[in-house]
Amino acid sequence: MKVRTSNSWINVNTYIRQNGQWVYAGFLRNSGEFLLIVPPNTTNLNLQTAFNNTFGTTAWTSTIKKRVVINPSVIVGATNTANYALNIPSGLGGSLLIENLGSIQGAGGAPIVTGK
Repeated sequence: MKVRTSNSWINVNTYIRQNGQWVYAGFLRNSGEFLLIVPPNTTNLNLQTAFNNTFGTTAWTSTIKKRVVINPSVIVGATNTANYALNIPSGLGGSLLIENLGSIQGAGGAPIVTGK
């Protein structure tokens, strides 16, 4: 779904309304949580790397809640059978919620999610 704002169309799956303005929500630190919205055509997603690169090098181990949103029509895939589509490494601090409304697909029958 798209909405028109300031003479341009924006995808509401990628933007959220905050304080009366549309804000890119590919990443957001708000309300005591780290929110990561997965972009389309993402491959080999390592959540520790994604959170640390987006929110700072200690985000993965911090006690702040973490939420991952995979929107409808977004595919998280693997580039080959040696890679996971979605990797959830050990060492997570706090909690992790994954809202998968899209698709997580391994390559060639490889496991699609790993967690330790």
